[in-house]
Amino acid sequence: MDLLWLLMKWNQRLKQLLPACVIRWIRSVLESLDVLWWRKYYGQFGEDAVVQNILRERNWRKAAIGGATKIQRVPGFYVDIGAFAPIQHSNTWWFYKHGWRGINIDATPGSMKIFHRVRPRDINLELAVSSREGEITYYTWGIPNVMNTVSEECAQQVARQSGQSPQKFKIQAHTLEHILNEHLPSGQAIDFFSVDVENHNLEVLRSNNWKKYRPHLVVVEADAGCETFDTVANSEMLAFMKDQHYQVCGWTKPSLIFEQEASSCV
Repeated sequence: MDLLWLLMKWNQRLKQLLPACVIRWIRSVLESLDVLWWRKYYGQFGEDAVVQNILRERNWRKAAIGGATKIQRVPGFYVDIGAFAPIQHSNTWWFYKHGWRGINIDATPGSMKIFHRVRPRDINLELAVSSREGEITYYTWGIPNVMNTVSEECAQQVARQSGQSPQKFKIQAHTLEHILNEHLPSGQAIDFFSVDVENHNLEVLRSNNWKKYRPHLVVVEADAGCETFDTVANSEMLAFMKDQHYQVCGWTKPSLIFEQEASSCV
């Protein structure tokens, strides 16, 4: 049970049973114990920590509305597009460690070998995701490299900055809808998408069937040009997600976190 939830549920009873000075002393002791408040994250910019907090708040709200005496902790399901590595910079590893499972997708040749070994509960797919089915050029600087991409513009920029030209591969791309149709377990709800494919993120979002597959949260790296609140507010990505009835609920630059609007939740 979450310690904060426990304290909230017992707060009124403690006030009736104990003097205020004793309650203050208990609070002082608890605040001094770092282990009680310790948090861990693996995402490159703390995205998974933010997702933990958003989902924790959702569970608190559900418990409070239902009058529950404890928070139900049911492992969920994620879809990680541009998964990169099973642990390093992963937005989903913390959840895997806590009993979740999901689908990991990365286009880098050979990238899924380590996923199969480290994350055997997950469905691990080595392929590209784009808004159209068909062959696509993949630019890679090896395994692992966070700059591997299907975006020619992004690849050219990295090559200029690093002085190293990428290897080019022709690989098959599928839409996210196609992949989920093929690989999502029957009846499985999705708690969140994580999308990080180096300046091709909007194309990934466009490739989903948002009427059929609606995660509660979407964590997505903003494409080039979205470095400030103003540019994010006027971006194609934000406009697209608004059309799908999602709203921004977090920003861990450069990643945006979208939450499904309450009126569209089912």
